[in-house]
Amino acid sequence: MKRITLLVFLLLTSLNAQQGISIQLDIFQDLSTIDLAAFMQDKNIANQPRIMRVSIFPENVEVIVEGFVEWKKDENSSFVRVVYFKTNPFLSRSFYNDELDNGDLIYKESELNSNIISDIVNIGKPRGIFRVVLKVQDINSGAQDEEERTFTFLNTTAPEITSPLESEEVDVGNIIITWDKSIGASSYIVKANYKNDESSAEDALNSGNPLVDNLEVDANTTQINLTNYLGREVLPDTNVVVSVAAKIEGAGEVLFLRSKPRVFRTSSTAGGETESMRVVNPVILRLANFLQNKISPELVNKLLNGEISPEKVKIFDSEGTQLDFSDLNAILDYLDQNERSIISVEFNNR
Repeated sequence: MKRITLLVFLLLTSLNAQQGISIQLDIFQDLSTIDLAAFMQDKNIANQPRIMRVSIFPENVEVIVEGFVEWKKDENSSFVRVVYFKTNPFLSRSFYNDELDNGDLIYKESELNSNIISDIVNIGKPRGIFRVVLKVQDINSGAQDEEERTFTFLNTTAPEITSPLESEEVDVGNIIITWDKSIGASSYIVKANYKNDESSAEDALNSGNPLVDNLEVDANTTQINLTNYLGREVLPDTNVVVSVAAKIEGAGEVLFLRSKPRVFRTSSTAGGETESMRVVNPVILRLANFLQNKISPELVNKLLNGEISPEKVKIFDSEGTQLDFSDLNAILDYLDQNERSIISVEFNNR
């Protein structure tokens, strides 16, 4: 019962009521930083800090509040019911979160999806999309109103390096590193170092005297030429490991979400104005990374080297209707999150 009360309160929103009934929510801190597990524990609810206040107007009116909360983990998922509740009659007033489940603030009916609650709690912080529907009724006059609101919390993921590919050979004089954007990142941190055959990628990154030591670039940058930021000379015919971390700044904390390390090899000699120096469309690079190990390496390399421009990429839906190239990024977003939806990948060399 306490878990239900706390979840409902966490997601409570303003009810722009008609016919004289209104409810207002004041929040004292960023909800995205709240530890959900702490607010859904069974004990010591009264000891939780005051982070929000609910005000119902007019006061001293006997009312009932009924509603439900739904949640989906991302844009590509469907809403699932988390909580349904209906209160006992109580006199409208203002109250804080640490006053819940005491006195007259008791629920008459409630249903809880414990599996979904566990999923949300395990995430630790509010993530995904929450939809709240509230109904308020004045018991004496019968006046009522309904409000629906949606709360979206960014579900930030670590960036993924899209170029170079794993074990790819790159021009020692022109090392282009490209990665995907991370939602909510305030900047990116790039680190690179040599890797010998005995060391792991992680150990190599954390060993002394790196090639690039925590280079910070702005949030709009997703591609750099590593050779412009070297702390020491990069040698030909050597293995190099690189990682990119997204810096996420929240209320009172800073998180660093680091990509999986990528190992590549430098060429034996520096080239001139070669194919590897072409500026390749980031979406094309992302497509190449997605297709790696799924189709012929020949096509992947052509995408990576810029031999296939965006104008040459044609996208069609199941009905044969051609889509815009701008839709490709959204399609790759969906496939990254729903890999099981991929039936097959075929390559026909024409």
